[in-house]
Amino acid sequence: MVLPEAGAVLRYEVGTASSFSLWREEAAPQEVWFDLDQLELPLFIRSRAAGDRLEPFGLNGSKKVKDMFIDAKLPPSNRDRIPLLVDASGQILWIAGFRRSQHALVREHSERVLHVKLL
Repeated sequence: MVLPEAGAVLRYEVGTASSFSLWREEAAPQEVWFDLDQLELPLFIRSRAAGDRLEPFGLNGSKKVKDMFIDAKLPPSNRDRIPLLVDASGQILWIAGFRRSQHALVREHSERVLHVKLL
């Protein structure tokens, strides 16, 4: 999927947990793995909106996307260009190339895995 506004391409593939050995290791910020059976489909790509919140992996609770960008010292002119991967309920799953949520983590018992990579 080409994202001209972001100057990027998202590539995705579906497999099994055993076919993706890298999900067990520390992933690069440009890629993420999800337990496909825990996601509310369809998934969407959108830019940020006022009040957006993410439940970051490794932290308790949620944090405003705006505050995460400010903490990372991301220039305001770049913030709207970063794609957000969102499920059918509007839950932000991944700030592409930046941070993933705690939702739909791949575990040993996961059967179907969605791998998404920002190119």
